[in-house]
Amino acid sequence: MFALSKGDSDGVAPMSVMWLAPHFLLVACCHIFGTVGYTKFFNKESPNSMTTISNSLLCLSLSVGSNLSTIIVNIVHSYTGKQGGADWLASDINKGRLEYFYFIIVGLTVLNLCYFIFCAHRYRYKATPTARNTSVECCRE
Repeated sequence: MFALSKGDSDGVAPMSVMWLAPHFLLVACCHIFGTVGYTKFFNKESPNSMTTISNSLLCLSLSVGSNLSTIIVNIVHSYTGKQGGADWLASDINKGRLEYFYFIIVGLTVLNLCYFIFCAHRYRYKATPTARNTSVECCRE
């Protein structure tokens, strides 16, 4: 409703597209640091013969996430449009209820965080040799 109350009669808000820049920069940084963390974890924890396969799991998880987001959008379109009210993801942002869609995304993110914490607590790191076991006694007489 902001666009109708503050903008022109056609509903265009007097905002710059640069308001999206911080969001896209944050997403890019998260993706970069996440990729580095995944790669380091997979290279350190997977068997040597499976490092390539485990690194390809990163691409697989991104593609599955993309497909799941498409499925979620399609489900929201199908259920909210049939209830007689406006579609949550309507092409006119003033008539849609985009905040409800983001509440669903937040709920799914919280569930994902809980599952991550559950898995992180149960995970056991691969045993690494300690410095005492790998040192060579060079000064033995």
